[in-house]
Amino acid sequence: MGTHAQEPLAQRSRAAYRTGNRLRGLPVLFLGLLAAVSFPRAQAQQSSDCLTCHGTSIGLKNSSGKDIAVNPATHMRGPHATLGCVDCHAGAAAATHNAKTASASCIACHADAATALASSAHAALGNPNSSETCIACHGTANAQKAVAGTQFCATCHATEVEQYKASVHGHARGLGNADVPTCQSCHGSAHTVLPASDPQSPVGKQRLPDTCGSCHSDPKLAAKYMFGQVRPVDAWRQSVHGRAIAQGNLNAASCSDCHGTHDILPATDPR
Repeated sequence: MGTHAQEPLAQRSRAAYRTGNRLRGLPVLFLGLLAAVSFPRAQAQQSSDCLTCHGTSIGLKNSSGKDIAVNPATHMRGPHATLGCVDCHAGAAAATHNAKTASASCIACHADAATALASSAHAALGNPNSSETCIACHGTANAQKAVAGTQFCATCHATEVEQYKASVHGHARGLGNADVPTCQSCHGSAHTVLPASDPQSPVGKQRLPDTCGSCHSDPKLAAKYMFGQVRPVDAWRQSVHGRAIAQGNLNAASCSDCHGTHDILPATDPR
């Protein structure tokens, strides 16, 4: 007798049932594999896809006539070179999008800068939570890095920068002296600049001596540049002027009242 003939009927029935189940599952498995091959999942939007419309050769503009083309080479030299388009413009991942749905917000990554700006003198530039305010100084995201130099500030403060360039500080800076203070050295970060009338401002009358003293009371800098007074701020504090300001008399003389502000000249200059 054959093997099947020797097996009990119940055992043969169970084997046939298992085999039938496996065979019935094959069409479902085949269809699943076919779908995976024939209908791949939608791929994430790549920056190269965006350039199909936003490349410089297309000349695409928005409804306001603003150029919305992107130069990839310029982007790669910028501060956001490691980011793709949809990292900032998440809404642009959709095949159909518009300026509103694809807009980017600087505060998504730079919320701390927006918070600081809201309390600074530069809040006058516009809404700190608007990317347009950021662009006013930083330029478009793919075009310009933030720079902490005097020429950067000259965009709005041209007169002060020209005075600085003609000063003892600006002249030395122009010769490449890195010890010389710049705008940020005295005024602080652009996001935290306070008006000189604010008691917390580093160039306000009460705190200005400390700001000047960060260089002029430094023994190493004093020895290097042969300051006439090694610790001028300490000497000033003991003077009638320093004591008066300490007592709240803001009409008393501080550093800038005698030496000037952006246009400081060396003591040897007859002016």
